[in-house]
Amino acid sequence: MHLLKIFSIISIMGSINGCSFFDEKKCAINTIDEPLTEDTVYLQVNITIQKNDIFRVYYIPEGKDSFIDRGYIEKKIIGSNEPQTVLFKFPRGVYLKQIRLDISELRQNQYFKIHLVKFLFENKCFEITENFSYFFKGNKFIVGETNELYNFRTKDMDNRYDPHFLSKNLINVMDYLLYKD
Repeated sequence: MHLLKIFSIISIMGSINGCSFFDEKKCAINTIDEPLTEDTVYLQVNITIQKNDIFRVYYIPEGKDSFIDRGYIEKKIIGSNEPQTVLFKFPRGVYLKQIRLDISELRQNQYFKIHLVKFLFENKCFEITENFSYFFKGNKFIVGETNELYNFRTKDMDNRYDPHFLSKNLINVMDYLLYKD
């Protein structure tokens, strides 16, 4: 009886992980202006952000345990009321263990909406839309707006400002991109 419960739990968890997040739908990878470089992971973020700012993505490569000061990619964002796509290209051959999305580097209260996050590798992609909050957790400097899903604002607290989202472990996502046919 005990063995049957364990098997049931493992089956349910496997179906949740296997079906919900690693489904077989095709992602559109033709939205990028530049061709994808071989053996390179990309992160594509579709975001509406109203003020000019700097968007950084810190990363921990597979096999490492922590973020390093120079382990990030940075893009300048032009504020707009329209969604915009920001593409981050990681160093060739670097596979991600975890990332941190630093949405706003300039000290300002900022409203933004995340529409889509997509990991790309060669001709494969892993798209995060409805399940953003499963993969990313905001810190105390990010407040979720209650009127609509994935609308957020940044805030400073105790004269500090460091709004970011921390990802879950991305090893399964990288394995999916690297080894899925």
